Amino acid sequence: MKLNSMAWLGIAGLFTGFTALATACGTSDNTSNGSGDGICGNAIVEGEEQCDDGNSDDGDGCTNACTKGGATTSSGSNSMASGGSTCGNSKLDPGEECDDGNDVDTDTCKNNCTSNASKTCGNNMLDAGEECDDGNKVADDNCTNLCTNPKCGDGIIQPQAPYGEDCDDGINNETAGKCPKDCKNPSTSSTTSTTATVDPCMGKKIFNSVVSNATNPAMTGAGISSKWSYSGLEGLPAGTAMCEAVGADHVCTYEEVVKAEQAGELAALSPTMSYWLHRTTSVPNPVLNKACTADNECASPGTLPYCDPVLKVCAYKAGAGGRCNDWTYPTGHISDGEYFRVVNDAKGIVKGSLTYYIDGDTFYDGVSQDHLCNQSNKVGCAGGCASAGNRAILCCNPVCKK
Repeated sequence: MKLNSMAWLGIAGLFTGFTALATACGTSDNTSNGSGDGICGNAIVEGEEQCDDGNSDDGDGCTNACTKGGATTSSGSNSMASGGSTCGNSKLDPGEECDDGNDVDTDTCKNNCTSNASKTCGNNMLDAGEECDDGNKVADDNCTNLCTNPKCGDGIIQPQAPYGEDCDDGINNETAGKCPKDCKNPSTSSTTSTTATVDPCMGKKIFNSVVSNATNPAMTGAGISSKWSYSGLEGLPAGTAMCEAVGADHVCTYEEVVKAEQAGELAALSPTMSYWLHRTTSVPNPVLNKACTADNECASPGTLPYCDPVLKVCAYKAGAGGRCNDWTYPTGHISDGEYFRVVNDAKGIVKGSLTYYIDGDTFYDGVSQDHLCNQSNKVGCAGGCASAGNRAILCCNPVCKK
């Protein structure tokens, strides 16, 4: 059949219409990615797709061909708008709250490098789902700004002891040109350097002073009750204010007490006084002393079954119960108060010259009494918050940063 000129024009117009329609749809409208076993744009990673974010933004880290790339440093959804830092590079750059280097938007770090942590993170209280909470937004101290304990692989370089990290590229650790598995760069002792490296934390003291008088922190007293009160404040903020009143920075944590004792800074502590222990991290279970992979492997009488996810050992989990509800609980029938003293006996956990009375069950809801451990003469029992009277508070200097 021979077509006249008008027929050819009609066919050409139809072809043009199909082309425009295909261009308008793009790869984000559930079109095939060409691999034969995946639909690019349906928000599901399939077949040979490297990613699939289900949108048509070609510069957000996942292109319209469902391959990784296209991230920008100023306006893309996978970058911070505050400057030249690149979100998604597994490094905590200026302006970023976090950077885990992945494309998961529902974990603790969103794809725009803002925290997905609980809104209670930073309130100085250990809330559900938090591993720690030091009340600040400092990412590289002993409690990250995601309220998680520091660990190699979290994308935050922790140079201070005991972590001693030289680098941390998050999930990219161990890849070519990235940070090693242990977050420590290989030794360069064979390389001659003309500049000596000086440790800025060398000689800096951890321990500052003892507070035993809530009325006048600068004076010696009989100790502080389990409900801390000072200058109109209560609980941990009151303890911090007492420490600041004597020139210190904060109430010492359990980890800082251990380090200070190892450094010989606590040799002058009185053996007639006991000291409240502000523990925010888990400690290995001294009764079981075993490796584990799940909580149910750590069942022990009078102790919550807990397997530390980092140490992979059965442990005593930190909790508000062991801190007398963060030092706001005045009696001894619901909550236990952990403490330490300068005496060696078999009733606690001995480290150096100090004995720690640590509770194996630190659960606290303000009502339940079945978690209380009144046997202060038994390992794993700290005793009621007010059962032994007042104790002193240890105050520490600011955390030294390398």
